[in-house]
Amino acid sequence: MNRWWISGAVLTLMLAAVSGIRAEDKPAQGEEEEQEEAQPEAPKEERIFPIYRNERFGFVDRDNEFVVEPEFENAGQISQSLARVRAGGKWGYIDISGVLMIDPVYVDARDFTEGLAAVKAPAKGGDYWGYISRSKRKFVVELQFEDALEFSEGLAAVKQAGKYGYISKAGSMMIKPRFDEAGRFSEGIACVRVGAKWGYINRLDKLLIDYQFEDAAPFMEGLARVRMGSKWGLVDREGKLVIVPQFEDIGPFSEGMARVKRGTKWGFVDRTGALIMPPDFDEAWDFVDVQSTLLKATTP
Repeated sequence: MNRWWISGAVLTLMLAAVSGIRAEDKPAQGEEEEQEEAQPEAPKEERIFPIYRNERFGFVDRDNEFVVEPEFENAGQISQSLARVRAGGKWGYIDISGVLMIDPVYVDARDFTEGLAAVKAPAKGGDYWGYISRSKRKFVVELQFEDALEFSEGLAAVKQAGKYGYISKAGSMMIKPRFDEAGRFSEGIACVRVGAKWGYINRLDKLLIDYQFEDAAPFMEGLARVRMGSKWGLVDREGKLVIVPQFEDIGPFSEGMARVKRGTKWGFVDRTGALIMPPDFDEAWDFVDVQSTLLKATTP
């Protein structure tokens, strides 16, 4: 028998899944960044969610009603009131009512964050990444990068000549490309990889936590997930292992709790690493608020 506990905050998301498969420290002196008002996230009652049906993606609302019929080859989540969609092999963006706001002309595209989106298009004899604005639909940062990630805390990781660095929203290189891989900034810190190991830097390119991890994730609520060998644990901003790597997997902290996997089962730990729910569940999702998560367990 399957035993479920589910809160109202995630019920709609699960209803959508039943009907289909949901998709997926300062600027340099004198630098004047283009000021564009970041678009807020759509209110919860206006959110739409990608769903896969009949080999096409569409969007449903919180009542599991179709807002956009399945017509796209691929689709992303709503971000700053726009969702990326692929049609005819190219990416564009629709709004929460399904209206096409930016035509599908890009080879690849990422979500809008902080008013900008990374897009890939032909240039200079190849396909390169740049950034467009939401309102002006023009290139704010010209096509020039081998890879480009979403903006976070005013910086975005970009790849040039095989290495990652960080640019400002005006396109200025704030941290020179020297990393083999790079993550987004969160709480003023970003995870970066040199060779086979990950560490953490701040916005001034100072190494805060030495390169020592096989994998690493952004900070959330003062803690970051790190992997040593095959096990995951948690590290604080000073580089201290708050939870020694011991789990097969670990989720991000939210509301002071994180899901952890031991063997094949999931449970929850607090910020000290103490188990507050033993690993008895076959599946577990992250907490959205203190009363919002989903657990699944199998009982005889």
